[in-house]
Amino acid sequence: KFRYIEYGTDLIIGHEGLPIKEASLVEETDPISDKIAINKLSYKLIDEDNDFNIGNLAGIHRTLQNGQECVAYEYVDGEKMLLGRFFLSGYDTDKYITKLDLVDFKGILDNNRFLDGRVYSGESAGNVIDAIMQASGIEDYTVSDEVRAIPLYGWLKIQTCRKALREVLFACGAVADSCRSAALNMYIPATDIKMDVKRERKFSTTPSKHDYVSDITIKHSQYIMQENESQIAKGEYLAGTHTIELSSPASEMKINSGLILKQSNNYVTFKIDSPANVTITGH
Repeated sequence: KFRYIEYGTDLIIGHEGLPIKEASLVEETDPISDKIAINKLSYKLIDEDNDFNIGNLAGIHRTLQNGQECVAYEYVDGEKMLLGRFFLSGYDTDKYITKLDLVDFKGILDNNRFLDGRVYSGESAGNVIDAIMQASGIEDYTVSDEVRAIPLYGWLKIQTCRKALREVLFACGAVADSCRSAALNMYIPATDIKMDVKRERKFSTTPSKHDYVSDITIKHSQYIMQENESQIAKGEYLAGTHTIELSSPASEMKINSGLILKQSNNYVTFKIDSPANVTITGH
């Protein structure tokens, strides 16, 4: 039975709160979105009252769970500046020192898979990103108008929301950034960087050069639906509802026994009333 319901616990850690022994913040952004790097915040607090020791049945550790939100700030010249929003990914207590590890929005993109990818032919990037964000459960995000208007072509297979978003942003030349923000922001970064190096500056380093790149070849796939039907899947299934995830995109699928409840280019969900040998065909 329920003993009680606690609707929320706010902890202030650091300035005017629980004392911090040390803290670390790593912020990364890949300028071409070849990967979506995760910003990580970790800090060690001094557990003076043994509240985070799992052996303390009345401790604060009972309220901690993965995914809990933490808003981080720093004081610059006496002013409170936002560092970002982070989410608890793990914690550990040893000898009155508790270490909490947190990740940003990009870190929780791995928690869910994007199933509803398909073969796109001119779909706006904004619509695809909205679908990925809905699957990830992230509501606080922004997408620049420039990125939203870019048309996308190609196939998004079943994969984590983080990997699916990486493919979309790479195609758009955009980045995902949550540094010093309460949201996940997607935009095309500035590519021109200008810096004036004054003549009186002296450098003690030795310059080095990379190998010369003479040309670059880019290949991309085009997807065209076959004219003839093919066998998509076959197997023995018990009565009930089943979902088959596809290794390559298919469309206009049919079933020999049972009823198809839902289908996309990436999966098909069907229902059968009794055990049967099921064959699914499509293009």
